[in-house]
Amino acid sequence: MHIAFIGQKGIPALTGGVERYVEEVSARLAERGHKIFVYSRKQYAHSAYHRGVRCVRTWHLPGKYFATITHTLSSVGHLLFRKAGVDIIHVNSVGPALLMPFVRGVLMGQVLVTGRRPTVVFTFHSADWEHSKWGPFARAMLRLGAWCGRVSADQVVYVSQDMLDRFGSQEKGVYIPNGTEMESTTQTDDLHALGVTEGSYVLFAGRLVSHKHVHTLIQAFKQSSVAGRYTLVIAGEHADTPEYAAHLEELAQGENSIRFVGNQSGDSLQQLFSHAAAYVLPSSSEGLSVSLLEATGMGIPAIVSDISQNREVVTSHAELVRPGYVTDLQEALENVFQDPSAARARAQELQNVVRAQYSWKRVVDDLEQLYTQDMPTSRVTDYSYVA
Repeated sequence: MHIAFIGQKGIPALTGGVERYVEEVSARLAERGHKIFVYSRKQYAHSAYHRGVRCVRTWHLPGKYFATITHTLSSVGHLLFRKAGVDIIHVNSVGPALLMPFVRGVLMGQVLVTGRRPTVVFTFHSADWEHSKWGPFARAMLRLGAWCGRVSADQVVYVSQDMLDRFGSQEKGVYIPNGTEMESTTQTDDLHALGVTEGSYVLFAGRLVSHKHVHTLIQAFKQSSVAGRYTLVIAGEHADTPEYAAHLEELAQGENSIRFVGNQSGDSLQQLFSHAAAYVLPSSSEGLSVSLLEATGMGIPAIVSDISQNREVVTSHAELVRPGYVTDLQEALENVFQDPSAARARAQELQNVVRAQYSWKRVVDDLEQLYTQDMPTSRVTDYSYVA
């Protein structure tokens, strides 16, 4: 099959769970012999191919309010008006889904000309309008995008059971979670280059946006007895939220045991996960966090916010805290390090569950089945695509 991914910033994944999802899924589909095209913003795709996937760069306007929608528009234009032959158009996230009625309209025109139409799949990664960085108008547009995606797609993928229950329909809603296959490593060279040593730090890995509650984590860590004995490592960069990132720097001033290491990927991220003493995800809103799956899949003791998407993963095998409550998070940090053996035992039990239930291989198996279940053999392209 020829499959095009639209809506992500691009690959390789520099930050964000959506980009990680697209990279891991597209690369594995390419390994299975499919022709994969991932539409990327210019600052993401530095080469024509990544892990066997064709990276197609298209333009976009700058700024958090215009970048996503204009990049999606230019990607759709490239895909449709340059007559790129594909069997599947896979749209990611509710913002890009705002254009899906337009995509369906153009595709219906293609049916009249070619006699076939690509299948449109939409992955609902998270309820983005719940994220506090957006204003009222943007939230309304994101809600509208979610509706457009659900109505216009042939199939809708929900990465968490909670979102399927809240937003799905029996006609075309399917639960296919994110995955993890990151393996632990004994390597420490990148870790030491960041100024931290193995087993000596608490890790947060994610975007620096307000709904992740990194500010709550910093305050809780500073007030806890853990500070001074361990380092808080914050791995990530802001996502069009420089004011929030600056606020975090201000909160951390005067505390030498808090270290911002910027965005990490590849070997350095693997080493950070492999050697962390604990992992914290205090968000007020998530889809199904890839970062959480990677941490728990490595057997790291986890402290997570008590929201449905996190409970799906950790069940009773992690410390659960109310999002936004500094005292709750402080106590959870102290609990983990008060009895580290018990925390590790729970983490190892959870590791077995995560490894069994959340794998990228299983995700790709399910997506392949979804792609083909309504597709006649005659619709599969037998021609080459040149971007």
